[in-house]
Amino acid sequence: MKQSPRTIDKRVMKLVLDVCKKLKEARENANLTQEQLGTQIGKSKQWISELERGNIRLTYEYAMSISAVYGKTPDYFLPEKSMKHGQPKGKVKVIRTR
Repeated sequence: MKQSPRTIDKRVMKLVLDVCKKLKEARENANLTQEQLGTQIGKSKQWISELERGNIRLTYEYAMSISAVYGKTPDYFLPEKSMKHGQPKGKVKVIRTR
């Protein structure tokens, strides 16, 4: 039986939650509040909160901005299992914006 398009793949959800966890842990390890991080990257506290809960996709642009604040590479926040030769695999998407 085929899954409905609305059915969330548990593996994809785990990858999203892993990214969210890394984002929050990195912020807390840097002793920053959501508001402080938001100020540094030009976003609101609410936006950071939504990102950390997985309600907003992490674009490559913001992965770069956030990783610069923490002194990490954007790849740190991307799920390792979804990467193959530097490209996303499966349903995980990295959105590059100009």
